[in-house]
Amino acid sequence: MRILVVDGDGGASPAVYLRREGFDVMHVGSEAAARKAVAESPPHVVVMDVLLPDGDGMRLCRSFCTVRSFAVIVLTLKSSVEERIEGLEVGVDDYIPKPCSVRELVLRIRSVLKRFGRG
Repeated sequence: MRILVVDGDGGASPAVYLRREGFDVMHVGSEAAARKAVAESPPHVVVMDVLLPDGDGMRLCRSFCTVRSFAVIVLTLKSSVEERIEGLEVGVDDYIPKPCSVRELVLRIRSVLKRFGRG
């Protein structure tokens, strides 16, 4: 399964751990790069932070959620109840506050893939 990780943090990306779990992972660090990656090779799942250096992550979520050919999981430090509700209202499939265990992330990805008939 192809996973696009969008994380502008520059720190330890979940991409490294997801590759170890056998996923085909592409990692980008900006809204522009994420849009380009999706256009060139649509993933099965996008795991993204909403804190991006070049744009509004929620706006990107909205545009991705209108496509609906892939799942969107938010993994972010922005984790207040209001922020999680906003993410779910725009249509993300899961909203995970950081820090998150790798095992939990993998299980949530697999759960979303099952809902999309790819698990």
